[in-house]
This record gives sequence, C-alpha cells and structure tokens, in this order.
Amino acid sequence: MKIAFYQPGIMRLLAKSNFLEYIGVRKIILHTPMTNKSLGKQGEDIAEKYLKDRGYKILVRNFTKRPWGEIDIVAEKKAKPFSFLQTKLVFVEVKSIVKRNDFFPEDQITDKKQNQLRKMAQIYLSTNKLPLSTAYQIDILAIEFDGNSQVIAIRHQPNAIEDNY
Repeated sequence: MKIAFYQPGIMRLLAKSNFLEYIGVRKIILHTPMTNKSLGKQGEDIAEKYLKDRGYKILVRNFTKRPWGEIDIVAEKKAKPFSFLQTKLVFVEVKSIVKRNDFFPEDQITDKKQNQLRKMAQIYLSTNKLPLSTAYQIDILAIEFDGNSQVIAIRHQPNAIEDNY
C-alpha cells in the first residue's frame, strides 16, 4: 500500500484531478504544518522567556506603528557593574522557522527590514518621549523548530543591526 503525505489544500486539488487514484495511493495522511502566524507567536513566546532568563526586562511586545512596521520585542538590559551606562534599550527581531538545510532564519533579515527596524527604533523613542540619544541596540533572535514544533536551536545575535542614523 502506498502512503502519501500532503498538505490539506494540495490533497484536495489532487483528489479532484484523480491523480492519487492514478498513482495507486490508498491511504492519505494529512500533515498540517504550523501557520506562519502561530510559528511567529510561539517563537516570540520562547524569545521572551529566553531574554527574561538572561536578565532582560520586557517592556513591550509587538510594538506597531502603521505604516512603518513592527518591533517584536522591546526590552531593557541592565548595564554591567561599573559601567557609565545604567540601562540600554534592546529592540529584538525574532525570526522563527521550521528547520531547513538551505538557510537560517536570520538570513531573512533583508536590507529593507534592517532599515525598517532602525526607523521603528527611532519611532519608539519618539513615541515614548525618550531622547534620541538614548542608548539602544537592535538584536536578532533566531529560533528553529523541528517538524514536531520542538525547539532545536536558538541563536541570539546582540547588536546585529548597526544604527546608521
């Protein structure tokens, strides 16, 4: 007996075309992957816990200003002892994917997205009436899941996007 694994939408198309019958498939197992939205939400939840466990204070999640964009997490990081800076704002872009061998989640951060994150950092400062000279950094937190929604890798790249302003 042949077994086929298809996503539901593809299976419906194949069933209409009698393709499955033609290739002799007797049993169909539907595989419904996580949606991009649920994958992103789960990734952000994991990122929040990851940051909290490392001493970050989460200020805001999903800071949005239309039409400019969104910042996944805004956090505050305490400065190291004896540093002249007391705290630093950290804007975190979370990228989550189901593991693939051909690229990493952080590869999805295009130049356009980097510029958008820089702009959103400035908008956050302005919206919250913080001086534009406030110390901040933009981090990338990449999370990879296996096919069963289990985390297989977390990579945190502090100050991954430099501010050009």
